[in-house]
Amino acid sequence: MILVLLYQMHTVTIPPDLLAALNHNPYINELYVFGSRAVFDDDQFSDINLTAITNYPEVAEDYTHKTLDNQFSIIATYTIAQNNHEVARSFFLSGMSLFHKIDIGFLLPDKTKLFPNSTLIFQNNHTDQPAKESGKIWTESDEQHNYLDVLMGSLRYVKYQYRQEHWSAYKCYRGFIEQLAQS
Repeated sequence: MILVLLYQMHTVTIPPDLLAALNHNPYINELYVFGSRAVFDDDQFSDINLTAITNYPEVAEDYTHKTLDNQFSIIATYTIAQNNHEVARSFFLSGMSLFHKIDIGFLLPDKTKLFPNSTLIFQNNHTDQPAKESGKIWTESDEQHNYLDVLMGSLRYVKYQYRQEHWSAYKCYRGFIEQLAQS
């Protein structure tokens, strides 16, 4: 808990109420921030990238999903990855810019490879064991997933154009056009 307080004193890049909601998840062993927010180089287009180390990825994701929906009202959820050792989602919350989507990967401790600029923001040495082995598996329909693919590509394009990262913007635009052609 001291790590969280120290992190909050040095930056306001992760909303405190969001951080508090994630810290109360009894199934998360460690929580890391990575990307631009980890190195304090974020702007109004920066999303929130997190890695949650847990022995129960599905249960930790289910708990987080319910907590975020209850406290902030989720407007959309996008599946990044889902397999035996990882559940990764993007959450779009009501009242927050779409650019500030929250990407969280819930991973098993022995399968986790942290990003180079990852910063530990929370550690819990007394995680709970779930009453049952798996939580609800949240998935979106294929149509919703495709729609969110296009939305996220559009957001990336706007972000890169604003930052004058023209080659990255071009790649997003090209991918966006290819994706539309396939739908």
